[in-house]
Amino acid sequence: MDWPGLWDSPALGDRLQRAALLPASHLYALGWRLYLGWYALGFRKRYKVPVPVVCVGGISVGGTGKTPVTIAVGQLLQRAGLRVTISCSGYGGSSVFASVPPGQEAAPHMVGDEAVLLREALSDAHLIVCKDRVRMAKTVELHSDVDVILMDDGFQHLPLARTLDLVVLDGARPFGNGRCLPAGPLREPKSCLRRASALFVVGDRTPDSLPPLPTFHVIRRPKELRSLDGTQRRELALLRGEKVLAVSGIGNPERFEQTLRDLGASVTSLRFGDHHDYSATDLDMLARTTSVTTEKDAVKLRSLPVELNIWVLREEVVFANERAVQDFLLTAISGESHVK
Repeated sequence: MDWPGLWDSPALGDRLQRAALLPASHLYALGWRLYLGWYALGFRKRYKVPVPVVCVGGISVGGTGKTPVTIAVGQLLQRAGLRVTISCSGYGGSSVFASVPPGQEAAPHMVGDEAVLLREALSDAHLIVCKDRVRMAKTVELHSDVDVILMDDGFQHLPLARTLDLVVLDGARPFGNGRCLPAGPLREPKSCLRRASALFVVGDRTPDSLPPLPTFHVIRRPKELRSLDGTQRRELALLRGEKVLAVSGIGNPERFEQTLRDLGASVTSLRFGDHHDYSATDLDMLARTTSVTTEKDAVKLRSLPVELNIWVLREEVVFANERAVQDFLLTAISGESHVK
């Protein structure tokens, strides 16, 4: 099922299918409100770890840029001198629990592609891959060399208490069609944004009807092309006028493909599902053409024993006002008495 296509399609058949899914969406939203209420009324307690916890998450599925923003936040905290432990669910990996010390590599088939991206970008941090965030937090408590836990994609994981909940939104379409799963992309009703500490809007647009929370703009921009093994680099200007096969298995392939078009390339797309595990058939197709892929896909493609003629589009994520973001984060973290 092409869920993003169904959610956005104006075709009559898709509109009827979305309408048929609305009762399920209403039940899903009701279930979330009951789940939140269970904690709000005190029937369930949130586990508190004696270390500040900064969570970067979202309220919609796939493609908003949560992991790149997590990386940017982690780099900012490290530049401020804090020792960071990263918490990641390891979606797509086979490990139930993995503790990856600083400097140690991680395999995508074990910990998932997003965890590998976090590992490579924040190589000085301790990475813990575990869907059970409370178990992760109890593991961190055994170590004395942690100043802050940085949680990737954990906004919906309520059992663990947080110092900050940072929610990432796509500035162009922050709520998709406005419906909860399965008739739309929302993991929870957009009214739940009220429990966030701050909003991080990707792009230069500021969506309407946002709650009155601290709001920071995030800029994602292409940086360079790099060979799959990382040994060669190309200027982005070389894409102008070129025919390119855009290969991706991500939540928002349209944004990736549009970036290539904006760089002047003539794009043909080859899309797979989010977190796709590439097969021999896929590789045969890639071996016969010059292709460009994403950094997320590259962590899986480069681990395969096949030589591919494929380039990786590297991007950078920066805050429009980094000083304001840093002041916001450090003020909240320094309010915790146990921070050195």
